[in-house]
Amino acid sequence: MSAILAQRLDISYCPTRVTFGIDLAIAEGESFALVGESGSGKSTVLKAIAALAPDWRGRLEVSGIPRSHG
Repeated sequence: MSAILAQRLDISYCPTRVTFGIDLAIAEGESFALVGESGSGKSTVLKAIAALAPDWRGRLEVSGIPRSHG
């Protein structure tokens, strides 16, 4: 089981779509880095994982618990 699972994650700040089809699976205890240029959506992906992104679509689970869409 993944501690964090994202499949086809699209995140928007109305009306702008910020991320497109993000897929990641991070196992419990695993370290990872999210790297990209300024404005590429790194913080936005982390906000979705933390349930702080206002509008997202796809599948998102944290510790096996599905997150509800924003």
